[in-house]
Amino acid sequence: MTQQMILVVEDEEAFIDALTVGLTREGFRVEVARDGAEGLERFDELQPDLVLLFAYENDIYWAGQTHYRRYQKPRYTSFGNREKIVLTDPGAKRWFEHTA
Repeated sequence: MTQQMILVVEDEEAFIDALTVGLTREGFRVEVARDGAEGLERFDELQPDLVLLFAYENDIYWAGQTHYRRYQKPRYTSFGNREKIVLTDPGAKRWFEHTA
């Protein structure tokens, strides 16, 4: 029988929160965007000096995709510039997309 252990971590013990506290103590202004890959679109408005990305397994899959399910997704070059594409509405859902 396989044992399962559940670990509960308080926010201040989580890696990103500990990093934020440490950088703030050193005098850095830190803004954390927990938006997943969709949050990359905010780079245009934020103009950050430094970006740290922490990828998870699902990010590896979605990074290679041109769409999030039916919708196109914004893409960025390795230099952080947004690719010039027009995002379009794919139209109405197909019949099977209305089911669970």
